[in-house]
Amino acid sequence: LLYFTHLESYRCNIAAVDIAVNGQKATRWGLAPCDTPGALFAPLPSDHLPYASYPQGSIAHVVVRLTWPDGSHAWAAFARDQIEMP
Repeated sequence: LLYFTHLESYRCNIAAVDIAVNGQKATRWGLAPCDTPGALFAPLPSDHLPYASYPQGSIAHVVVRLTWPDGSHAWAAFARDQIEMP
């Protein structure tokens, strides 16, 4: 599982999240709607799962690109050993 809990919590301050796994074309992560505009963070709705499923051991690296409300971008790349939970 690839979790987006932290990004979901701050979704009211993020316009979009794009994810590329193992060098594939980036896809848009569907953030839950912001139910508290202007809030620094927001609780996750109980009907929204904050993760994507992949076959076990299949993720070698992930690139995440955030788009901020003003249209600017930030991105980060992570190798499996940087994000794998024990």
